[in-house]
Amino acid sequence: MDAVTYPNEEVTQLLNANFVATKIDITDENTATYVKQYGQVWTPTFIYLTSDGRQLRRSLGYYPPQNMLAELHIALGYFTLDSGQYAEAYKHFEEAASIDSQLQPEAMYFKGVSAYRRDHDPAGLLTNWRELAKKYPGSEWWTKASFVGKE
Repeated sequence: MDAVTYPNEEVTQLLNANFVATKIDITDENTATYVKQYGQVWTPTFIYLTSDGRQLRRSLGYYPPQNMLAELHIALGYFTLDSGQYAEAYKHFEEAASIDSQLQPEAMYFKGVSAYRRDHDPAGLLTNWRELAKKYPGSEWWTKASFVGKE
């Protein structure tokens, strides 16, 4: 991450503008409390917390820059969805879905959720989930949405 992803200008800008990033050395006995509290067992682990310490998202492993951008937009989507900013959440999930990465199905799923929450209308949800079905029929995210059926 230090050699490739974090030096990427887009990643750095998005991180600095929206997150309070903390790096914890899991081998340091002074950080053992945090490692235990958050159940960190592998690095890198990204844990996204609200200001009151609630965990909204966790992801593991290396992300190349493009995937990290998608990851960060999904995390921002979760934060804005959690705080009732549904239009803003939609924008973050839409941005994440537009980035060619393995995170596109999840972004599309939550793009639908945020559309529904924003508009109080199932049309946005169904449109996004049907697009998810067409593009990623074998994904776990389509499985979660598959009760709506394909059309």
